[in-house]
Amino acid sequence: MIKESELKDGISAIIPTYKGEKYISKLLDSLINQNIDFNLFEAIFIVNGELDSTPDIIEKYIKDNPEVNIILTESEKGVCNARNKGIKLASRKYCIFIDDDDFISDNYLEELYKHVKPNRIVLGTFYDIDENSGEVVDSYMTPQLLENSGIIENPYNQIKDAIVITTNKIIPTFNVKNSKFNPELTNGVDIAYYANFYPENDFEFYVADKDIEANYYRLWRHGSISRQDLSYEFNINNRLKVINDINKGLKKAKTPEIKSFIESLTAGQVVKINEYIEKRPEDYTRILEDILSYDYEFFPYKYLNEDLSKLNNHERELVISYAFPPANTTTSNVVAKRILSEKKNIDVICASLDDLKKDFSLEKVVLEYIVNKFSVKSDF
Repeated sequence: MIKESELKDGISAIIPTYKGEKYISKLLDSLINQNIDFNLFEAIFIVNGELDSTPDIIEKYIKDNPEVNIILTESEKGVCNARNKGIKLASRKYCIFIDDDDFISDNYLEELYKHVKPNRIVLGTFYDIDENSGEVVDSYMTPQLLENSGIIENPYNQIKDAIVITTNKIIPTFNVKNSKFNPELTNGVDIAYYANFYPENDFEFYVADKDIEANYYRLWRHGSISRQDLSYEFNINNRLKVINDINKGLKKAKTPEIKSFIESLTAGQVVKINEYIEKRPEDYTRILEDILSYDYEFFPYKYLNEDLSKLNNHERELVISYAFPPANTTTSNVVAKRILSEKKNIDVICASLDDLKKDFSLEKVVLEYIVNKFSVKSDF
């Protein structure tokens, strides 16, 4: 393992590429046009999978631009293997992940580098480029970055979406070298990676001012990995694998803030599961069996097979029980077992019973099915 003191000043750009011949020149142009001192960054291209003319294009740029430190290498198939290879080769104190069909503004690296610190992650502004029209449009995370700048006091809430995509952030390389992308995942790798990365590190987050226009441009490609057609493999199997990695990160969480943030990362995965259930309701039992086979510490059952906009549905079952977890009584246990057996969302009215012995482990499980809980103080 490389020592932190052995890393050189500057930025390592880690760029996996798979059959990128159609797009990669745009990225290469944006790299050789960077305003930053060329001695302060290296671009590591990692070719993975089936070859096209991408290596030839990169080699030509290397030959034509000897002043720019461009490195060309290869890895086993898969974006995770490629990123892990890039992490291993990174030699600068800070690094950034860039996708091969994206590009950055000329001042991007220079402006973000002004704000780096060993315990800090620095983000720029983020936009999408429509593949068909070439139009620059706001992504779902753009407003978060436009509305916040400088040190973010509550990053896991204020810029939540922006910090769990792989790209558009400069990160201390020493911390990244102690992490790995899971090569068993074919999609959802960003969520799985950061769900485990953030609990192991104590970062502050800094967003560059929008007026600087240090912009990361993502090509919005129709039919990309994250927008695949409906299938059991993509919507169920792959989502459950990602949730499994999220659960691994949850075990590392040291604060309630981080724990709540990591739990929330399951929501996007369940949305894709629900999309499948809506079209293939006959597979619901099979899906439940597959979920249970993982023995998750946390799974958001309350959102499973639910229209999230209708969680406050008046037709949902109401459970009225004098005793209810965490109160450790026979009645509490019986009610909890029924909830766990039916796996349906409910509302609960119960007595608070603050003086009784508590079993918080049972409460943790049943709370995943409870949309609303009302505790009433009782004198009898």
